[in-house]
Amino acid sequence: MVEQRPFEKLVIRGDKTYTKSSLSEFEREIQEDLKEIEDIQRKIINNDYNH
Repeated sequence: MVEQRPFEKLVIRGDKTYTKSSLSEFEREIQEDLKEIEDIQRKIINNDYNH
């Protein structure tokens, strides 16, 4: 692991209805997750090139 943090379980519920406001919140959370993934990938690539 790159960070000393356990993997978190992603739960996607199919029995829920979403309003536009909750969809935008969901989109924001996804964008934050993608940014975190990109940061981790960048750290891995930099670490590989520096060794």
